[in-house]
Order: sequence, then C-alpha cells, then structure tokens
Amino acid sequence: GGAFGGVVTVGDISGENVLTRFPKLTFSADFRGIDLGRVTRTFDFGEMTGIVDGYVHDCELFRGTPVRFEARLQSVPTKGIKQALNVKAVNNLTILGTGGSASALDRGITRFIDHFTYSALGVEMTLADDRFLLRGLERRGNKELFLKGRLPFPIDIVNAQPGRAVSFRSMMDRLRAVDFSAASTGG
Repeated sequence: GGAFGGVVTVGDISGENVLTRFPKLTFSADFRGIDLGRVTRTFDFGEMTGIVDGYVHDCELFRGTPVRFEARLQSVPTKGIKQALNVKAVNNLTILGTGGSASALDRGITRFIDHFTYSALGVEMTLADDRFLLRGLERRGNKELFLKGRLPFPIDIVNAQPGRAVSFRSMMDRLRAVDFSAASTGG
C-alpha cells in the first residue's frame, strides 16, 4: 500500500494466542520512498524534509508492546527534494538518539538559524531481550552519526555511545521526552 508518498510492504504476519490476554504478533515491513515532510507534519515532530527507505524486520509485539525487532532508516538523496530539518526536529532527534538535548543549538551563530540541511540520515535499531541498540550509519572522522549535517551550518547528530544498549524502558522514556506539541518553536 501507499503511505506518505511512498510504498510500504508488510509481510510475514503471524499471531499466537491472539484472543487471549497474552497475544503475540510478529510482522515485517519494508518501506521505500517515504516523504519525511509528510510524516513529520502528521506527528508534529518538528519539520524534516527528504525521502527515506527502510524496514522493520521480525517485529514481535507482546500485548501490543515491541519485544523484538530490527529496523533501519536511511535517507535517499532525491532530485528536487531538499534534505533539511528545523530546530525542533534536531532537538527531538537528539533526545531519541542520545537521551540529551542538542546543546550545539545554543551556541554561536546557530542560535539564529531555524533550518539546517543534511547530507545523510542513517539509523539502525535492534531490540532483543530488553536491550535496545541504536547505531548511526553515517560517519564524520571517527564519529558515528545518526544525521550528517551539510554546509553552511553543519549540525551533526552524533551517537555518543556507539555499541551501548539501553533498556527498552529507557528508550520509551526518551520517546516521552520528545516534543510533539503543535506550537511552533522560534522563528
């Protein structure tokens, strides 16, 4: 089916004990050509533009909560579509990726900028046995990045602790810290 301007293919759906109090559901999904602008406008995550491909494989839900999955999200440079994001999106991505906020935005000239461009976005996520592992697929020098900024004002979102897993609960706490308010920030 189509979603956010792209194609989502769902497969391998299976369920166990579906009608009991402990239902288990497993599925996989692949997505291509998803328009980030449409996605971020829908969820008030902060504005982000660009096209992404990715997947969620072997996603296992127990009572509606993910207990296992492998996922990947990667930007696809597309002619005529700008890869950009606003300050709110930078902050929210930083919270999700590191648990902290984007302190770089309070310094120097970046205080006066409300949009940044990026050259690549790449994230890999794995959840198994309550261990959530987030990897950045981009690099700058020896740093692992979730998002690689572009000139003139490159904002990189760095994976501060590559290879270190956090509990799923910690990840859910980060998700709760994300600003989904519809009020515009700055600018």
